[in-house]
Amino acid sequence: MSEKNILSGATTILGRFFIFLKYSFWLIFILIITSIILFIPSFNDLNSAGQNAL
Repeated sequence: MSEKNILSGATTILGRFFIFLKYSFWLIFILIITSIILFIPSFNDLNSAGQNAL
């Protein structure tokens, strides 16, 4: 029984870790996209709009 409890605990921890990875991946993806839009010089209009918003 103890081995079964340890295994189920490990699987729930792994499941939560993968869910966290999934959500954190989307957060990092959105951050990278916004930073690219704000800081690439070819997007000058968007960059100036961002500067005015700040």
